[in-house]
Amino acid sequence: MCGFIFGYGVSLDDRFDLELLRHRGPDYSGTWASDTGYYFCGHNRLSILDLTTDGNQPLFSKDQRWVFVYNGEIYNFKELRRDLEHKGVDFVSNSDSEVLFKGLIQFGEKFLSRCNGMFSFALFDQNKSHLTVGRDRFGKKPLFYTLTDGGYVFASEMKALYPYLNSVSPNDEISKFFKNPFDYEASATTCIKDIYSIKPGTVLKLHGTVADESRWWNTLESLIEVPNKYEDQVDQFRNLFLNAVKIRMRSDVPIGTALSGGLDSSAVFCSMLHLIKNGETSSFLPQAFTAHYPGSDIDELDWARLAVGDRQELLNVVEVNPIDSERTLEQALYQVEDPYITLPHPMFATYQAIKKSGISVTLDGHGADEMFSGYNDLFLAMLSFDTARLQEVNSISKSLKTGIMPVNISKLKLIGVALQAWVRFFARDVRDIFRKDKYLSHEDVLHPNYRRMSAFERRLYVIFHLTILPTLLRNYDRYSMAESVEVRMPFMDHRLVSFVFSLPLSSKLGGGYTKRIVRDAMKDIVPEPILTRKDKIGWNAPLHNWLSGELGFEIDLKLKEDRNLYDLVGEDWTNFRKIPSPTFLDGQLVWQKLLPSLWKSMVCRIN
Repeated sequence: MCGFIFGYGVSLDDRFDLELLRHRGPDYSGTWASDTGYYFCGHNRLSILDLTTDGNQPLFSKDQRWVFVYNGEIYNFKELRRDLEHKGVDFVSNSDSEVLFKGLIQFGEKFLSRCNGMFSFALFDQNKSHLTVGRDRFGKKPLFYTLTDGGYVFASEMKALYPYLNSVSPNDEISKFFKNPFDYEASATTCIKDIYSIKPGTVLKLHGTVADESRWWNTLESLIEVPNKYEDQVDQFRNLFLNAVKIRMRSDVPIGTALSGGLDSSAVFCSMLHLIKNGETSSFLPQAFTAHYPGSDIDELDWARLAVGDRQELLNVVEVNPIDSERTLEQALYQVEDPYITLPHPMFATYQAIKKSGISVTLDGHGADEMFSGYNDLFLAMLSFDTARLQEVNSISKSLKTGIMPVNISKLKLIGVALQAWVRFFARDVRDIFRKDKYLSHEDVLHPNYRRMSAFERRLYVIFHLTILPTLLRNYDRYSMAESVEVRMPFMDHRLVSFVFSLPLSSKLGGGYTKRIVRDAMKDIVPEPILTRKDKIGWNAPLHNWLSGELGFEIDLKLKEDRNLYDLVGEDWTNFRKIPSPTFLDGQLVWQKLLPSLWKSMVCRIN
């Protein structure tokens, strides 16, 4: 895991500032420039595999024709290396970086389909002055670019591109992004004007002034035949998931996990212990880290303790107080870059504690919500007058909010539930039908595998590939890499994704639960109370508590110092301060009022 900058057709000058990405790779910095100075790159390394100097970047071919920089991990690099060695390819290191480099030289971008990992890269052919850049299937690793002086500059974070802009300004459509922060992440658009993103699962080839973008991954093209029997589906999911965890435990440095005590993070942590106990991996014993908010109604420490079981010595409790943060609110917004609906402090604090414990790699539970449960889109599964299905989904929907499975209700009431779902569907979603779907490409909308999906399954496909999950991946890349920690995500193994999106809906929702197949596959691995837990909190900041206390004083001071800011949000903030016992929703609402002005103020200060 690292950070890089690559300039193509742009003069090398003092705008090139690798220090802006130092946090992404504090262990080594390497640079290269062509004789003309119009092609150059820099790389900051976070050492995880092959800790010797052989793993440093940029990488060069023996004949110096090829130059390569890369950010990410290829988890199946050992197997790929063996295949390449059988074809006569020589290696000088034990790194995954060299495997990707040599594989791309040998097979071109077709090699990417054989890689199980997360990555962004730049491969330069000095003989032809051609550059190829690309991103992993789901956009776990970022890659941005801007056009300047007739050329391109690419970077792992937008802040490294700011020096190449005439001024750093919000995107002209920023007001839309504040209303829905999930709308743009899977596109080429960013929140900063004149900065663009390479889309997930694509490569971009530059040949002088000619740019050619192509898509190398499409989940709809990668669906598979799944067993007919549910029991066989459970066995296949379990085997795939355990293997996804196992290969993500490959590391030459200690590993850990951010543990909430929810199903997803517990499945990851408990699977790591299961693999070690059964002798299936010789990995480091993982340390678990849990953010703790004493006295808050969204604290999950007790659940995390339950997940750890009799290995309490592995649990590290991180008590989070925003006033103890090494970053001001404005600095935190700068580090994250994009505006978002919650504060980043708990995530920064947790990954900072992980790093201070000597750990540079975590395996976390991201991706499962978007594949299985769909947040508040569960009502789309109610678009049926099949009373058995309605009873099931209604029970799941109610229990997610309360943690309690409701008793059976009459068929007449269930029909009312169905009618309400249809009303919500036509009010919110029918416009997307007439617009084909504002998020999907024309190719995907017409794809037979997409057209066969139910309304709920289509929604899961969109939030996983195009809206919610890409936004969360972006955020967690910034949260973790700000502290020089790499996050690996077993649920996002592409083999698992293809399998899950090929499953019938009954394997995802059933028995009174979302994530049915995950719960059944993790029996005897995850503690039973967690498997049967129905409420869902998510990893959020206790905004209502903090804004009423320590963090509120920082905002009071900012409003006092900035009259323009006060004129914009002062009334909303004052009304919040008057609430005797604010709820989480109160905190969320006032933060959404404050965020646009605070974020724009941060952007103005960059200049």
